[in-house]
Amino acid sequence: MCRLCVLCVLLSSIQGLDPGANNHTDVYARPGSDVLLPITYNLTRNESSKQCDEFTWRWKNEASTIFTPIIKNKRCKNTYYNFTNYNVTVSGSLTISNVTKKNSGEYKLEVRDSNGKQKITHKYTLHIQVPVSEPLLNVSCLLDGRADIICGIDSGDDPLFSIFVNGRSLLENCSSSRTVGEASEGNVSTTSPGPWNITCSVRNGVSDSETRKSEVKCAVPPSDPILEFICQNGSLGIICSVEKGSDLIFSLSVNGISKLKNITSDQRRINFTSSLSGPWDVHCSVTNSLDERNTSRTHPTCPVPISGPVINASCQINGAAIVVCEVEKGSNATFTWTLNGELIHWNSSVPSLVINASDFTSGAINISCSAENSISRGQSNETKISCDVPVSDPVLNASCLSNGSTLITCRLFSGTNPEFQLTVNEQVIPLPNISSSSRGFEHVISPRGAWNVSCSARNKLGSSMSDISNHSCPGFLPWSPHVFTHGAVCVLFSLLLLGFLTDLWRMKKRS
Repeated sequence: MCRLCVLCVLLSSIQGLDPGANNHTDVYARPGSDVLLPITYNLTRNESSKQCDEFTWRWKNEASTIFTPIIKNKRCKNTYYNFTNYNVTVSGSLTISNVTKKNSGEYKLEVRDSNGKQKITHKYTLHIQVPVSEPLLNVSCLLDGRADIICGIDSGDDPLFSIFVNGRSLLENCSSSRTVGEASEGNVSTTSPGPWNITCSVRNGVSDSETRKSEVKCAVPPSDPILEFICQNGSLGIICSVEKGSDLIFSLSVNGISKLKNITSDQRRINFTSSLSGPWDVHCSVTNSLDERNTSRTHPTCPVPISGPVINASCQINGAAIVVCEVEKGSNATFTWTLNGELIHWNSSVPSLVINASDFTSGAINISCSAENSISRGQSNETKISCDVPVSDPVLNASCLSNGSTLITCRLFSGTNPEFQLTVNEQVIPLPNISSSSRGFEHVISPRGAWNVSCSARNKLGSSMSDISNHSCPGFLPWSPHVFTHGAVCVLFSLLLLGFLTDLWRMKKRS
């Protein structure tokens, strides 16, 4: 059944050719099959009159240069030579039964008319081939991730190999690259990374066969890891990636502490976010069955977003205030201050500000601050601040009234909640209640004496004093007798008497 089928195929492939137009035909057959080499020219046969076209079949093998006759027809009679498995049909076609490789070679047909005039010649080359076996497809992975593809057969004559990878032909109808005994093979190498869909087909003149493999992969060695850093709200985003590699296993450590270990990734990258403050020493390793690669890199601190600033103020003993713009979070911040709606200090790296005592002379102040860095900005609420002011030196003045009395005034330029004390001739003069917000007082003393006046002011930050000596008004003579005491009168008369006695003694001495 197999032999008949092969013969039918061969016949169908040969019939219809015009030997006159193409005088050479290749014929392929399997060992053991029957082969027909046809004459497509209609021979003239008149056996009664012996008027028949003459034809001759000759053969030579590949090693020979001379054709040997197989059969000759002359005067309508066949003459066979020493070939046992050859025969001729009525139409003149040559049949070869149970062919072997010994039957391979070149067959030549010559047709002449009964007068010996040549009509046609045709040559057939008969190839006896063993059918190809089913291909064996072998994929060998290379160190660089590519693959050697070997398509081999155990048996088959003159095979032609074709190899397709992902639909692309890498080898097509090529003869064997290596032959060992009856085994043959063809091989190619891939030029791109897997996975690969591989088709291997092998054919010769009498058969063809095909084998497929799908989703074939080879491990690709990892390339050197690349570390990338992204600052994210004060944290550090870490990306470790490779350009090439398959079946990768990643490990990552930060500041010597393992954060990710034996992590697989089909994307050839891993991500990690470190919330710790920098700097960060990062180490990433990537490995697979072929190789291991490592890289390390250090990144400094990341800017931290500014939290909402809060103002804290503390009053100093000298009446000044130290104001601090405090932020709970934030890095590399600069500070700007506004006092009573006016910008007074900006883009300072110092978060504190000194408010002089003189700025509180008119009362409480309104102050606000802002803090910003490269990624954010925060603004405080406006805060009212008031600090006690030390008392200034009192301004003491004594003026005479029309009735001869003296008006004493004592004033302060600055000072919070001052307490006053008036002293006249070393005697403390009681003062009426003076409000804590008042910065001075007036007091009238009677028209007498010469006055030594002092005024002192104090608060919880300190004290100060001013004085006036020997003040008197025009309505009172300082030498009037009633101002002298009895002792003073005695001393005065004693001095006058002494002077008088001294003058008498001088006059007596002259005489």
